[in-house]
Amino acid sequence: MKNTFILIIMLLTLTACSSEDRVNFVLKIMGKGNVKYLPPDTPLPEKPKITLNFLTNEEIADKVAENNQYIENKIIQKDGSTVYYFTKEKDKNDKTIYSLTNDKQTAQFYRVVLGKTAENYCVVQDFYINNKKRTEKHIILDTDCTKHLSTNSNVSSRKNKNFSTFIVYEPQDKISVIDNLDRKNKIRNMYFYKDGKEDMIIHFDFNLNQQLALFFDMDKENPDITIRKFNEQQLFYAAEIRYHLVNDFFKSWKTKAIEWKDIDLNNNAYSYVFWGINDSKKTRVVFKYSGKKEEQINSFKEKYQQFINSKKMIDRP
Repeated sequence: MKNTFILIIMLLTLTACSSEDRVNFVLKIMGKGNVKYLPPDTPLPEKPKITLNFLTNEEIADKVAENNQYIENKIIQKDGSTVYYFTKEKDKNDKTIYSLTNDKQTAQFYRVVLGKTAENYCVVQDFYINNKKRTEKHIILDTDCTKHLSTNSNVSSRKNKNFSTFIVYEPQDKISVIDNLDRKNKIRNMYFYKDGKEDMIIHFDFNLNQQLALFFDMDKENPDITIRKFNEQQLFYAAEIRYHLVNDFFKSWKTKAIEWKDIDLNNNAYSYVFWGINDSKKTRVVFKYSGKKEEQINSFKEKYQQFINSKKMIDRP
């Protein structure tokens, strides 16, 4: 109750403040750092030309067929009769874990082992207990066929899988994730769906060493976008452009953009420029902030590791 009251007072305070006072207030909460206000006409980060679209049903069917052929070419020892059953539960940290079970009545998923590769890796496909597909065929980069059941949508979680196109289905046969590796052109596209509706695309271009994330949850025609650029050592540039209200202290601005530069992961330092523009575009606040916020540095390191993991998947024959 006390925390709720404090939050209300904070929000009322912010509402009464000017845009610049509001920025100062939030920066004080964020932590120590150097702030410099820039001219209001400072241009926004350059938005790349976007030609990414969600796959059509025909394209999805083609990707599944290509993946099946890719997987079949990897099998040197066929199986098809070995089956493992799993239950899903939460551990004490509320993390989802999967456990083997011999009780089909309590099982929620099962896995069919389709065969083994030349490296003795497991080729499998996962199903819900009602026999509907949970995933398309894929290879576990391990000799233990019960590992890596999780289909976590996190980009880095699939480093222990091999596939051409990996598709995760919801229990109602709706697609949840399509993860496509275009090894020839060094492209990785991940398509995310929410309740069967198009939600987000993550695009890796390893020719440009760049990642784009497009968010369609608010607007199908004008998605919010995140841009990340990498070199051999780290993530060195990032930008976020949002055209829709977000749930934070800056939500009074119609357009919000952040551009991160001077990223130095060795010294845990970075700077960024923030733009806030309200509905009428008459109020525009731009400032540059330099700091060493640990949470932000850890996020940069995580994104770089995701990039490296994805590149390893693309480079895999």
